[in-house]
Amino acid sequence: MPPAGWSEAFLAFAALYIALGAIILRNRYPEGAVAMGAGMFCVAIWFLGAAGETAFVSNRAVFLFIRDVKYIGVAALPTAFLVFLIERLTGTRVRPRTVIGLLVIPAASVLLIWTNPLHELMWSRLRLDTVPLPRPDWGPAFRYVFAPYNYGLLAAGLVLLAVELIRASRLRRIQTAILLIGGLVPTIANVVYTVGIIPRDVQATPIALAFTAAVFSWGLFCFRLFQFNPIVLRTAFDAVAEALLLIDREGRVAAANSRTRELFGVEPAAAVGRRIDDVVTAYGLPSIIAARRPVRTEEELADGRYLLIEISDIADRRGRVRGHVIVVREMTLRRRAEEALRESEALLRGIVEHSPNGILRLRPVHAENGRIRDFLCTFANPTARRELSPDVEIQGRHITEIDPPHIAVLLDLFRRVAETGGTAATRIQVGSQGDGPRWFSVIANPILDDVAVTFVDVTEQTRRELEIEAVAYEDPLTGLLNRRGFEQDADALLRARACERSGPAALLYIDLDRFKQVNDTRGHHVGDAVLREVATRLRRCVRPEDLLARFGGDEFVALVLDTSREAARFVAERIINELAAPFVVEGDALALGASVGIVLGPAGTRSIDALLSSADTAMYRAKAAGGGIDWAHGAGTD
Repeated sequence: MPPAGWSEAFLAFAALYIALGAIILRNRYPEGAVAMGAGMFCVAIWFLGAAGETAFVSNRAVFLFIRDVKYIGVAALPTAFLVFLIERLTGTRVRPRTVIGLLVIPAASVLLIWTNPLHELMWSRLRLDTVPLPRPDWGPAFRYVFAPYNYGLLAAGLVLLAVELIRASRLRRIQTAILLIGGLVPTIANVVYTVGIIPRDVQATPIALAFTAAVFSWGLFCFRLFQFNPIVLRTAFDAVAEALLLIDREGRVAAANSRTRELFGVEPAAAVGRRIDDVVTAYGLPSIIAARRPVRTEEELADGRYLLIEISDIADRRGRVRGHVIVVREMTLRRRAEEALRESEALLRGIVEHSPNGILRLRPVHAENGRIRDFLCTFANPTARRELSPDVEIQGRHITEIDPPHIAVLLDLFRRVAETGGTAATRIQVGSQGDGPRWFSVIANPILDDVAVTFVDVTEQTRRELEIEAVAYEDPLTGLLNRRGFEQDADALLRARACERSGPAALLYIDLDRFKQVNDTRGHHVGDAVLREVATRLRRCVRPEDLLARFGGDEFVALVLDTSREAARFVAERIINELAAPFVVEGDALALGASVGIVLGPAGTRSIDALLSSADTAMYRAKAAGGGIDWAHGAGTD
């Protein structure tokens, strides 16, 4: 008869195993969590059955029913234990079809147990009139299938644990040892009970499982049992980019990752178990490693490589040093990159300092409303200091204090770059220095939150461009606009005045009379002198805002803006009078004359081409009539 209180104790341990299973499943520990959680519930069923058997030992029907239910947990536990160990120690998940295959015999055994009275394949029928019940006589299915199968699964799991215990480093062996002890003790107890060495009424296996529960609980809360998969740890350990050496308290190598082989030629398996002093001597590791004291230092090897070595203590919860972690990182490429960076920085600094271009770094200064109101100069190279403020240091001052030319344009340019993050450029003209004005190209780029400004002296380039533009748009003989320049400026003026709703514009087409005769008889140099004088007289006849051009040969054009019919006629008559006066060249008085065609464009005229065509036609009519003025058709007649 079991001692009093065993039933309550078994119930308590059943609750403990249920709690362990729930903790494992809820926290989803690494591989094997589901199998181990299921195993914990199987043990809980075993304990519940043992508690029921103890409580109802005198009630034969209830006793036998509880015993049959208990075997559900007994039959499934070895499979759950083996699946857990395979997944934990190999780091791979067992396929569901394999699990189902492993459960075929346990499921068939449970079915035979529930139907045992019909065939007695599991055990012989017990006499129900004896107290306590006699030990059953195991049937052929139990003796030759169920027991060997389950013990085989348990033995396979224990062998896996024993192999892992041998291979594991000292820092991981304690977890493996806990699992081995927790599985070995109840297995031995069950074998002893099954072969009949101990009395029938002694619950040997539940008592052993109670011991296992205590061991697992201690391991779970003190050594984080089930939380670390050795395969996962080994994989992560080898995946670290640095060489790692774990040294125990006695100064022996407990573990070394694969990076130590690449860095030093140290085979991890050959180094484990050896004293770190011997490893340092054998493989030429830096001697600082053998010191085993917390340090962070850089060491240069004889082959020119640079290593960063970090040594840290491994301490327990009481602060006692249990070992050391040595991390070795190769810094050769980084050191070379740093040296190259320093060289490039020195080169860049030299380029910036000796650049003929001005270079500034400007930091935005914000107003209370958040808008940029100014820029603070945080860097200026010598060229920038010389060009902008040769007498006063500009670094550390605001742009508005330096007050360069075109300050409003530049502030707007810098503000747009700072706010949009884009690049902007402009060209500005500054005051003369001896030989005329100077021009600078200003380029602004964002650099982090600041603005980098480069200004380049483009005076010579601009002068050449202006000279080319002058040739393209000016008549070199008279200094007036040529046909191309006149058409460009006239189009722009007409479009602008059309938008402003100004008055009509008059176009005067002027052709000199008898100029060809002067050119042929007196020579081109006399003709050129006459043309220059014509240009001078025509300037006196029009206002500064009007356009005047020489179209080539002896043809001139005047665009009189915002005028009327009477005012246009007055200008034409004045031109004829000016050109009728004799031209004195080389002491001779030369008499010319002029024919003028006039077209009066309506207000809002936009096209210069139509006006030119009409005025040209009117000029030819005036010339055919012997000179004077003629109006284009549709514009009125005299």
